[in-house]
Amino acid sequence: MRVAITGVSGYLGRLLAPRLAADGRVTELTGLDLVAPSVVVPGLRFASGDILGPELDRTLGGSEVAVHLAFVVQELRDKQRTRRVNVEGTRAFFRACERAGVRRIVLASSIAAYGQAAGQPLLLEDSPLLGSRRSYYAETKRIVDEMAGGFSRAHPEVTVTRLRPSILCGPRAVGFVAELLESPVYPYVLGNEAGLPFVHEDDVIRALHQVVVEPHPGPFNLDAGNLPPRRAAALLGVRPVGLPYLAARALADVGFAAGLLPFSSHWVELARAPFRVSTHRAQTLLGWRPTRSAEEAFAEMVEQHRSAGATRRRFWRAR
Repeated sequence: MRVAITGVSGYLGRLLAPRLAADGRVTELTGLDLVAPSVVVPGLRFASGDILGPELDRTLGGSEVAVHLAFVVQELRDKQRTRRVNVEGTRAFFRACERAGVRRIVLASSIAAYGQAAGQPLLLEDSPLLGSRRSYYAETKRIVDEMAGGFSRAHPEVTVTRLRPSILCGPRAVGFVAELLESPVYPYVLGNEAGLPFVHEDDVIRALHQVVVEPHPGPFNLDAGNLPPRRAAALLGVRPVGLPYLAARALADVGFAAGLLPFSSHWVELARAPFRVSTHRAQTLLGWRPTRSAEEAFAEMVEQHRSAGATRRRFWRAR
């Protein structure tokens, strides 16, 4: 099969592409990104370009399966730029898929798309996608997830798969959680003593690989459970510091605006209430189960961070 990946040089793309290149069922692999992948991917036909540029059609042309991983996760000050890539880029992707006549589409979504539904007894794949206007990440994930659902209804002949993982952990993790590894304390929002939901990056890539080479329509939650903040802090060897929600929002916004913190209240919003996620659908239809618990995934990330000789000094950024 011929497979095309957008965002092939990003976090997920760098992990997925080598696995697909080694799979004999994949006869052609094409990737689009602004820069070439930092890892060697044998047989990859790389195209340099913007998700909203003409290279998108050339990348998807002739492909049977299109995988959309181009998404801005790291917080930017310019939220319109983030929306341009995340929302308009995804809209362009679906239009290009329609023109190319692809038969299967795989979208990397997130449990963040449930947004303010966090705190419910259990999040199922048919739970409402509420997003959050206070979180650019949750809101844009909601929009693109619903976009995928609409495309699926309009094109029943195309298999559309949406994976909704929780926060990825592992030795190659990036994003705001990896930034927390450099903090002298482990901050959390009071009232969420259950902690953040985590899943190991290898378990997510395994699921991504499967739904690329096999048709599995619909959304799938991927999660390994929650890690209480006190346990996370113990693994890091720091003190847990709980803050009231409004105070945490205000401090994050001031720190981000001053260039002292790598994230603003947009990420505090997602830590306000616990996400309790059902993975029954993935277990039943994909045979998927996490190979590491949330604590094991987090501990592996911490160990890699320490072995790399990183310090905590970078978290509080010098101006």
